[in-house]
Amino acid sequence: MTKTRKDYDRFIALMTDGMLYINPAVSFHVACLLLGADEAALGTLVEEETGFSGDELIDSYRNSYKAFLWDNFGVKM
Repeated sequence: MTKTRKDYDRFIALMTDGMLYINPAVSFHVACLLLGADEAALGTLVEEETGFSGDELIDSYRNSYKAFLWDNFGVKM
């Protein structure tokens, strides 16, 4: 397994288990810094795997979470 693939797996774990997207200050760039990942290489892999850029993926998670909070609890972010 390549380092980029490991970084991808760690990034996805941060998104799903760590709910990284909740913090509005976190961008894909910041996530890469936290992971010690090569941003260009990881960005390419994220786009290949998901069809989204890193920032688009984070925004997609944020929007889904906002909708979840509104739909289930009436909480607006």
